[in-house]
Amino acid sequence: MRWVIAMLFAASCGAACAHAEAPRVEVVKTPDGYRLMRGGEPYFVKGAGGSDQLDLLASTGANSIRTWGTNDLEPRRWPDGAFESVLDRAHARGLTVCAGFWMKHTRHGFDYDDDDAVERQIEEAVAWVNKWKHHPAILMWGVGNEVSLDGSHEQVFPEIDRLAAAIKEADPSRPTMTALAGIWPNQGAQFARLCPNIDILGLNAYGGLAPASHAMLSQGYTGPFIVTEFGPFGHWECGLSQWGAPVEQSSAGKARAYRESYQMTVLDQPHRCLGAYAFLWGHKQEVTYSWFGMLLPTGEKLEQVDTMTELWSGRPPSNRCPRVEGLESDAALRRVAPGTSWTVRALATEPDSDPMTYRWSVFAETTDRRTGGDAETVPPQIEGRVAGGGEQITLTTPLTPGPYRLYVEVVDDQRAAGTANMPFYVAANGARPD
Repeated sequence: MRWVIAMLFAASCGAACAHAEAPRVEVVKTPDGYRLMRGGEPYFVKGAGGSDQLDLLASTGANSIRTWGTNDLEPRRWPDGAFESVLDRAHARGLTVCAGFWMKHTRHGFDYDDDDAVERQIEEAVAWVNKWKHHPAILMWGVGNEVSLDGSHEQVFPEIDRLAAAIKEADPSRPTMTALAGIWPNQGAQFARLCPNIDILGLNAYGGLAPASHAMLSQGYTGPFIVTEFGPFGHWECGLSQWGAPVEQSSAGKARAYRESYQMTVLDQPHRCLGAYAFLWGHKQEVTYSWFGMLLPTGEKLEQVDTMTELWSGRPPSNRCPRVEGLESDAALRRVAPGTSWTVRALATEPDSDPMTYRWSVFAETTDRRTGGDAETVPPQIEGRVAGGGEQITLTTPLTPGPYRLYVEVVDDQRAAGTANMPFYVAANGARPD
């Protein structure tokens, strides 16, 4: 009977019991500023949001990943056939995890005046923390992501703090963090006043990262922060075509944006900034399929990864990505007639002189625009509109009027790539080639 009981306990304990005791993580204020300490040693976060290709991520010099919801930690089947949790998978590769609990948003219909619903959410969070708190890969608990995106700071901040207090009671050995969508006017002061149980302020910001990090200081938040999302210019802060299509940076432009944001904010404020998570280690549809991903849907790394490898490890990668600066065409950002043919050239170079393959495609412009990173559907691909396959092709515009986008992926023979795209609009009275 004792043997049976022991076996049942081992099965219920799960993989986490096989690890050594989880190290204590805390934020410490020193004469030189704030420090994140893990197991008594300074720990500066060099991370990315997402859990794809963790072998590749670990090879870049990164040390942590960020997740957003409770299901993200559950065991799953991985591409290599292993069935394991992201915590076990990260831990085996020397990575920690900022484990995020998804607090529900009022913009999605959640009512923070509904006491029963709020209590159920707290109970769910505490049960989740108790389930995973013994795992050594846990670095900190993320208490919601952009919960006050709709501007409901005065209502939502006390609820964030209340949930954080419950999490700290369940696990006093890890700090709590909540991620804000930039810094709105007076938000820094509100956060400092209403969220005493949040140990680290998380900042999601893109083109406006550097000014946002200084704004929270001027508004009255003087505590530690971590950059929880950064990357290219967002689609809300870039140029637009005449018909309102956001103009996406090429992969080379994005790589420069990652570097500038990291240097101007993370490295420039070592006394307050505890590190950063680049966005996104993987890919997603948000306006386009390529806007925020550091990896292509087919798995190739992009130049943003090379940039972060240098910043995290202090050395360049052994194989560098093709550098794609953009697309050159008279059809770019124009209204063009249906069924007309236009020359398009990719402005691409290969730093390592590797052979390059060009993958061209045309998609309808998305009509499923969401806010706050909510899931969008991928628009339809339009077949048969590209002739040729090298750096220069002929685009024949679709016959159906409307907005479209031409993409190129430039891939070397070692799974490294660059991207660019250009919007164009098909109109009956549109321009024709000269």
